[in-house]
Amino acid sequence: MRKTLSEHPSKKAALNSSRFIPIDLPFQFRVHPGYLEVEEHVRDWAIRSRLVANERAADGLACTRSGEFCAYTHPDAPMREVKLAAEVYAWFYVVDDESEGVRHSGVRYSDEQSWRVFVDGVREVLRHGRTPEAPANTTTAEILASTLDQMSMSVSSHWRNRFIEHIVDTLDSAGQELHLKHEGIPPSLEDYVLLRRNTSAILPSLDLIEFCNGVELSPETYYSDTYQEILLTAVDMIAWTNDLYSLNKEEAGGMVTNLILVVEHEHKLDRSRAIDEVRALIDSKVKRFLELRESLSSKQDTHAFELTTQVSGLCDWIAGCQQWHHNVTHRYLPPPASD
Repeated sequence: MRKTLSEHPSKKAALNSSRFIPIDLPFQFRVHPGYLEVEEHVRDWAIRSRLVANERAADGLACTRSGEFCAYTHPDAPMREVKLAAEVYAWFYVVDDESEGVRHSGVRYSDEQSWRVFVDGVREVLRHGRTPEAPANTTTAEILASTLDQMSMSVSSHWRNRFIEHIVDTLDSAGQELHLKHEGIPPSLEDYVLLRRNTSAILPSLDLIEFCNGVELSPETYYSDTYQEILLTAVDMIAWTNDLYSLNKEEAGGMVTNLILVVEHEHKLDRSRAIDEVRALIDSKVKRFLELRESLSSKQDTHAFELTTQVSGLCDWIAGCQQWHHNVTHRYLPPPASD
């Protein structure tokens, strides 16, 4: 039997609010009016594409609410775009779980060697399609490639290539996470900040703002110093906020790449003080993001429209992501106590 879809977001209990007070953001979250349809689409697509092995695995994915995640982070997107973006998010959540030993598709990538083979397959399939050079089992990669092919009808080759590179960078960095997990020692704070920008999958996720809004950033704008600082400030803010909510899940799975664990280890702090320090780091990023957003009002160049449109999308994404973490997803809740 299918699990019942959630009621309207405004009536949800604060699922994760007992552990954390939300980060103070000066912009409000919004949600796509078709959020239930998007969530239902993701579940059906995951079964139909065989991203998940069976109904039980689909129920496990449903606890993440990846369709609703997309509805919160892209509240104005046309339905076609929001459904395709939701497929990408669901793919990332399933692959992340598989890397940590949770089975959705029946395949695990939780050791370094199998992960490298998997990443090589994704790299080959996304760049060149199914070729003789690709590893034998590329089913999971081909599922994502099918979604990307549909997206490619409305994006430039520049955007597609950048998006693929960000996906591959994310997966490569996740292999470094697995290595650190097996070593059992957190990285330095400096190394972690750089690593987390990739392992979080936020760079390809924020590319989806352009796809959903129908306004691409030109290469000149995307790689400009102005946008890169805005982008990386947002990435840090989002990734570190996720670390607050995902701490218990990751610690239980033996992961050492979480900002709270890194700060505890490097600064010799107890858990409470480490959380306080991480919240202060996030607050500093929020402040800097707002300063950078405000500075855009004085820019009047040929790329101003695409840049302001993207930054507006970033604000929606940041606010929606926090709301999803705090009030929607079951992904980071502790497992129920056994009788």
